[in-house]
Amino acid sequence: MQNNNYQRKLCPEKDLCDLAPIIPPEIQKDAAGLLEQLSNTFGVSAHEDEVCEMIRKSCSRFCDIKEDALRNLYLFPLDHSCSHQSDRFTVALDAHMDEVGFIVKSIHKNGIISCLPIGGWDLKNASGSDFEILNADNQLIPAIAITRPVHYGKNTDESNLLFIDAGCTSKEQVEKLNVACGDFVIPQSRFEFMAAPGIVKGKALDDRIGLCAELLLLRWLDQDGLSSHVIALASSQEEVGERGAIAAMSNIQANIAVCFEGCPADDTFESEDEVSTRLNGGPMVRVIDRSSITDHRLIRLIRQVALDYEIPLQIAARAGGGTNAAAFIQKGIPAIVIGIPVRYAHNMSGLASLDDLMNAIRLAYCFVARIIADQPSFLINPF
Repeated sequence: MQNNNYQRKLCPEKDLCDLAPIIPPEIQKDAAGLLEQLSNTFGVSAHEDEVCEMIRKSCSRFCDIKEDALRNLYLFPLDHSCSHQSDRFTVALDAHMDEVGFIVKSIHKNGIISCLPIGGWDLKNASGSDFEILNADNQLIPAIAITRPVHYGKNTDESNLLFIDAGCTSKEQVEKLNVACGDFVIPQSRFEFMAAPGIVKGKALDDRIGLCAELLLLRWLDQDGLSSHVIALASSQEEVGERGAIAAMSNIQANIAVCFEGCPADDTFESEDEVSTRLNGGPMVRVIDRSSITDHRLIRLIRQVALDYEIPLQIAARAGGGTNAAAFIQKGIPAIVIGIPVRYAHNMSGLASLDDLMNAIRLAYCFVARIIADQPSFLINPF
């Protein structure tokens, strides 16, 4: 559905109303493959190296990429000289690179390894699962999470430590594997398609599915000549308190931010009346969580965009959780979160829908294009 009032020229030969909100076929074709690579990549908070390298390979053809000391990546259009003008209307895109995981705390005499969580975990979900330890030689050492076998009575351990076993019987054997305190640990889970059409399984879908949406959206905006109004951030250390995005704020000037997330779906455990985010229900826009509230004018605008282009949309209010939107808002940049539903986020594996991913990209494209064209007065800084 076209909006006939939407006539502002964005480039010399194209009206926005002539830009059909259909994802180009080549981008659609690449979506599942890119998501698989991102999901399988090692990238726990403060060790996002492999994800950074993937982004460089994926985007260097159409982006100028800069990196700061915390491993935040800033993606500019190739000719971004005009993007640094303080009076230029700019949309910031954001998705975080890191995933939840663990870090080695100590190695016991009997070869058992204790680990501290990085990010939010329910350790009951990790029991008996496969993990990988990244040692100093960049080798992945397989291990399993352990609990007291049922044959020996009830497990009474209530600590926040995860205990893993790499098959060693002494501390010396573990050390010969070049495993030490401070090594990072992630689930050993590989991306795959489920039997249900369009549903995928993988680790780190929070937020690799959001990162996938951001990178594909950048390609689309670049093809349609809209990227000169955009700066994108691939941020580090979100799972431990939005630390990368907070640090990045000193390097970003924008009128509005769109943050992509792999947001928790609650359709398998909440009562029917309380479900707010369903798998295959379309992208989710969050109005509130414990870290931020979205401006009601942005909610109204994105609702209208979804109606105009017949894109499914879910609106969610959450008592907990938090996103990088808080970092932008605290700097005075209004922000909105577009989430792609993930069942069992912060778990060994999650489930997500490729249809939800495609609709999130379409929604973001149409929303960003309309914002750039109309430049709403409430997003213009008068100072």
